[in-house]
Amino acid sequence: MTTLFLAILAGTVIGYVLRRREKVIQVIDRALWGVIFFFFFLLGFAIGRNPEVMDSLVELGFYALLLALGSLFGSVIVTAGLNRLFKLVA
Repeated sequence: MTTLFLAILAGTVIGYVLRRREKVIQVIDRALWGVIFFFFFLLGFAIGRNPEVMDSLVELGFYALLLALGSLFGSVIVTAGLNRLFKLVA
């Protein structure tokens, strides 16, 4: 866990130092997107080779859909309530 926090801290410090170097930031952004897609690929690979997950994929998908819809409707209801309470939108 300490290694994780040190990595985040190092990234924050380096990001702060390089924040005005636009070309460096663009290169890092492109590389970061590549790494993110590679991690998604690895996640899909791990899911695809796990027979327990593949056998229950329909059931898991149903629960994921319910969770997503519940989160969406809950957010809308809370936002509407806060809007009425604090009159944020005229």
